[in-house]
Amino acid sequence: PPAPQATAQVLRLNQPLVQSTAPLHWQVKSIPAGFSLLQQQVDELDPGQRENLIYSNGQIMFNLIIEPLLGRQIAEGHTTVGADLVLGRSMQVGDQQLFVTVVGQLSLDDAELMVASLSPL
Repeated sequence: PPAPQATAQVLRLNQPLVQSTAPLHWQVKSIPAGFSLLQQQVDELDPGQRENLIYSNGQIMFNLIIEPLLGRQIAEGHTTVGADLVLGRSMQVGDQQLFVTVVGQLSLDDAELMVASLSPL
């Protein structure tokens, strides 16, 4: 019998992302032990910007993505996909409404603690 073939889904964006040199606006005060910030990326959106913070401990990586909510209704919650946790939360920080997504191999408790510790720079 023929071997099963892998399939992939392609995500199509409505607009291309432009990486910006704009300064970051957010910091995470509670990072799981052993992890450090590996990369920062700012994507200019219309309107606003999305910040992607990538953390690693040398073996495992996870992303924390912060974007303006802009009045959108986005489903919140968490699930696992393979070994990865996916967590999405709406939150109010100061006068800004945000949607925060965490994706990677970490516990739900660690992810929720990170999101709760988000603060403006």
